[in-house]
Amino acid sequence: MQTRPVFLSREPFTPHPYAQIREGVLPSPVEENIYRSWIAKFERTENLHSEKVSYDSDGHRVTGLYLRPAELKPEGHPLILFNRGGRANYGMINVLTINNLLYPLIEKDYLVLASQYRGVDGGEGMDEFGGHEVRDILSLLEIGRTLEEWDGRNVYLFGWSRGGMMTLLSLKHGVEVNAVAIGAPLVDLTLSTEEGQKREAWLQRVLPDYATEGFAALEARSAPYWLNKLQETPILMIHGDADKDVSIIHSRQLAQKLKERHHPYKLIEIEGGNHYLNRQRDEVMNAVDDWFKQYHN
Repeated sequence: MQTRPVFLSREPFTPHPYAQIREGVLPSPVEENIYRSWIAKFERTENLHSEKVSYDSDGHRVTGLYLRPAELKPEGHPLILFNRGGRANYGMINVLTINNLLYPLIEKDYLVLASQYRGVDGGEGMDEFGGHEVRDILSLLEIGRTLEEWDGRNVYLFGWSRGGMMTLLSLKHGVEVNAVAIGAPLVDLTLSTEEGQKREAWLQRVLPDYATEGFAALEARSAPYWLNKLQETPILMIHGDADKDVSIIHSRQLAQKLKERHHPYKLIEIEGGNHYLNRQRDEVMNAVDDWFKQYHN
């Protein structure tokens, strides 16, 4: 008999030490006093219960986070599985991610699960940038569906940057959710081959199957090549037109292909918005909430 998936460990979330965050995690170095101000903001949050968790995924011990309102409703709460961006330690979920992207969802009465992906923050295995670590999302989602505080009906995926690719890959692997939202999403890795030798070297370094599979390894991670596997899951895309990290072309081209297939979608373009949409964060989070509530059961 198959056993129900469970957390291997649960402990209160503690912000990472500054030395762990200082290099290789954030887009640019941050001074310690600024990092401490982020921690202070986190510590001031109200009605938040946050945990660092670990769980099994394909025999690997993978770490992640579980956040929920401290005050639970008897009828339960809808569940969001958040998919982070970056690769390996870069983009690791930290107190800034919680402050900017996750806590706003808790304020809107969601439960939030998020995987660090394998090989990160004490986890085992290796991040393959859209390879086998997709299982880390599927395994965590199985656990999420067993939570007593879940309402038993409503599940959503929310991904940012590389997390957009991971969200779409999850749908490719058959995940059934009410709807998904992806911010500044990396959608089509084949576009990267047009960006010169520097990007080519990057692909060879981060994709373990690129050396042997070549273009096929990019297609396997790029939603435009397998849109028929996304079923009819409604997709919200939010992208800044001044994004220098992931061009808005990714979202525009996906939107066009979804339109051609009569797939339910919405594209919100943020004028002057960068990759992180820092200045438009309230607008972004409200749009995500509105989209999910539109498909609430």
